[in-house]
Amino acid sequence: MQASTPLLTGRPRAKKMLRMSSSDKAAITIGLLSALCIGSVLYVARTIALPYAAPVATSRSNLSSTILSELPALNFTGDLRARCTESYFVQTLNHFEAIPDTYSQRYFVCDEFWQQSSSGPIFFYVGNEADVELYLNHTGLMWEHAREFGALLVFAEHRYFGKSVPADAARHLQHLSSEQALADYAVLLGHIKRSLNATSSAVVAFGGSYGGMLAAWFRIKYPHVIDGAVAASAPVLSFVGESPPANLTAFSQLVTYDASPAAGSAANCAANVKRVWDVLFDAATTAAGRASIQDGLGLCSALLSEDDALSVPEWAKTSFVYLAMGNFPYPSSYIMNGGSGLPAFPVREACKPFAPTFPLTEAGNFSLLVALRASVGVYYNSTHDQPCYTRSAPSNESQVDADFWDYLFCSELYQPQDQGIGDMFWLDVHDQTADAARCLAKWGVTLRPEWASTVYGGRKALRASSNIVFSNGNLDPWAGMGVLEDLNPSVVAVRVEGGAHHLDLMFSHPLDPPGVKQARKEELKHVAKWIQQAKATAARRRLVFDSLASSGDCCVAQEDDMQARQTAASLADGANGKKRRLIEPPSLATDKRAARRQSPVVMLDSDEEDQTVYLSPEPTTSTSIAHVAVSPQPKVIDLTLDDDDDDDDGEEADSASEGEDDAEDKVHRQDLIDADLFFDLTDESPTPMLGRSEALRHLGLAYAEVDEDDRDVYKVSDEIVRNEMAACADVSDVVRTASQADLIFMTTYGEIQEQDFSTTIIPLLQLRESDVFYDLGCGTGKPVLQVALETTCRVSKGMELFANRVEIGQRALGRLRANCPDVLEHKRVVIVQGDIVRPPDEANLVDATVVFINNLVFTDDLMLAVMDKMRHMRHLRRLIVSKKLCGRHSAKQCKRSACTLFDHPPREAKVNGTWAAKEITVYVYVRTYTA
Repeated sequence: MQASTPLLTGRPRAKKMLRMSSSDKAAITIGLLSALCIGSVLYVARTIALPYAAPVATSRSNLSSTILSELPALNFTGDLRARCTESYFVQTLNHFEAIPDTYSQRYFVCDEFWQQSSSGPIFFYVGNEADVELYLNHTGLMWEHAREFGALLVFAEHRYFGKSVPADAARHLQHLSSEQALADYAVLLGHIKRSLNATSSAVVAFGGSYGGMLAAWFRIKYPHVIDGAVAASAPVLSFVGESPPANLTAFSQLVTYDASPAAGSAANCAANVKRVWDVLFDAATTAAGRASIQDGLGLCSALLSEDDALSVPEWAKTSFVYLAMGNFPYPSSYIMNGGSGLPAFPVREACKPFAPTFPLTEAGNFSLLVALRASVGVYYNSTHDQPCYTRSAPSNESQVDADFWDYLFCSELYQPQDQGIGDMFWLDVHDQTADAARCLAKWGVTLRPEWASTVYGGRKALRASSNIVFSNGNLDPWAGMGVLEDLNPSVVAVRVEGGAHHLDLMFSHPLDPPGVKQARKEELKHVAKWIQQAKATAARRRLVFDSLASSGDCCVAQEDDMQARQTAASLADGANGKKRRLIEPPSLATDKRAARRQSPVVMLDSDEEDQTVYLSPEPTTSTSIAHVAVSPQPKVIDLTLDDDDDDDDGEEADSASEGEDDAEDKVHRQDLIDADLFFDLTDESPTPMLGRSEALRHLGLAYAEVDEDDRDVYKVSDEIVRNEMAACADVSDVVRTASQADLIFMTTYGEIQEQDFSTTIIPLLQLRESDVFYDLGCGTGKPVLQVALETTCRVSKGMELFANRVEIGQRALGRLRANCPDVLEHKRVVIVQGDIVRPPDEANLVDATVVFINNLVFTDDLMLAVMDKMRHMRHLRRLIVSKKLCGRHSAKQCKRSACTLFDHPPREAKVNGTWAAKEITVYVYVRTYTA
């Protein structure tokens, strides 16, 4: 690593280490999150805004859409700071302790479009890790629509960045945190609203990348301060502790997608890029190879050591990462800090040199290096004037900003990443221990991997929140760690087709794809709704208190509940003559399940003529009339325990399938509880699943051909072994060198009865929505499909050595997808041919969390090799096998074996198989977790 490259600074590399340390990736993450914002001050895509007609019928301001269409086009060229007022606000340095220390926070107020007389809204940019001037000059979505909303624009700077830096900041970094920044914004907004007499103005927060994360968290933590948030390209689900776990491989996989034909890149690009890493690693081991690297890549200086050469792949990969984030549909200098421009769709340009087919020869390998030189030149030589590469990255941010972001990474915003799993890069899995050591050495802080998930609540908190729009572009590598589906009716996901990193927040451009234009319209529709809701709430509040004040009944705290409610309804009737009805919250169900929590109710806008008065939560016996909310035209949706819209709160679903299973379930569940084998994990996921009887019925139909036509699937002979293994792409030495007798023995086919797998194995697996289930040696894949049908587990994979068994399983999967589309639509189910010891990319075992192996006929050598693979399953938490991992476990004897990963002794349960012996024992291993 080059010391002059702040974005790539990390801990020293060990000799021959062919991986990037997690601390290095932490530093790159610093750059990825911030450089995309910092380079925008000279952003060339900011153009003259076109006249814009309101895309929704809801009135946004006192300006009608007709008037708006007749107004002249807005011109946003030049430095937009000249159109705003720069101010400083004295902020408390530590909002969470009563100390007198302060610092000055900078902010800009831009009021040329504000309609103060009509309580115009406030558009508030939630500043992130850079100078706020950059966001002011860049966030076109706010500027271009301020006029039609009559909005005041506020751009607030994040503490410790730009000019909002406390005195002696480096010595007081304990006050640098996202929580403190959010408190800054809440206090600042209160100051602005009071100073401008704008206490009734709605506030909508905007932010991109880390700023998008802050905007969403602002709404979660301070829902009384802001009325909604637009969070663009916000990787809020990138943290350790998420449920389901953060997809740490998503970033690299999406960079690879940008380099694929699906994104418009050359067909051979990703495959050739993946191959070039092997060329670099192999060449790094010899002096001649290192000279070849220097010559092929056009490096300015010689590579003096193997470690020096091993830094080259990291340097080259960085170009693909930045180009993918800046993969915009028009030329842009965004990520280049305005110094030079990138072409439209720069990843496509970077892929052009990799379009040919390169022969597997020494000359072909050198040609790959030459292609890599041209490819990375799209980023490193964007000025087209570099005769050779110094391996110094273009500076996309200041070193101070990079350091302060690194502190945030270490102290609370830990975002590890993995690569080499289903992408075009080499395998490199994050090392949390190394990251913790680096953070302690550099900053003197203890790494807190799960702090962000703990303090902000992750997906669960978002589901309980409201009025947040998450937008993610399909070309943006960060999208895989963002919110990609609606979490409730008002926390919604907007897909930005054709968009890279928060392109939807930028100024409009003639080359914007239709998907970007549609995403902006969708976002503005929600913004308009939030503003209308805030105005209606303020009007209702004034209505109730004005009516009470005029009648002299300002305080009716002891009034009877129903009388209070009817009084509120009468007040509303008299106010505007609308027909109204009174809706009571559903009462609590009496059974023990409903008694856990009150039934939640959500009110949504409705097109009905009448209006509803609703009290939430259910009033106590001394309800004050001041707490009554009179809502204009809402629709009441019951979100009770069974997630339907009827009155059976707390009752179990009455499907025939579940009804048939009830009695058997109770008996079997009690047996498992008595044996300490059952753990009742309430899964609140909406992921669909079938009841057991219905699942087994569909399974039987899907596999009917096996019973009728394919009995040969159970036969094993020398010829069958040769034929069925022939198509396996990569066979391990364990299988290749096994005797024919051993091969026949370990490929003998047998199944656990479907009914027993359903009633016994599935409860023992303890699968959650977030799990990745594997069946190793899956045969025709019945357990894989049973897991997909009967649980909420989103990913279910099976691996089998014999091609004919895989084909049967894949045909059965195809039938189930046709017959049960609602259940399998959002689940990833894979049945592939492969050797467990040398697994294929699509089932590489690295992501496994729960594994089932019917290993009764596995040879000892094969099982030892499988246990060695388990050491690399970093997320594995539960294993079920039909033969013990070791006959007699002892800590000393097994200290080098994977069986030490698990608690001992394993739990046991009996199931029936298709063997003559019928009943067999399965063993449940639970991962050992140490502090």
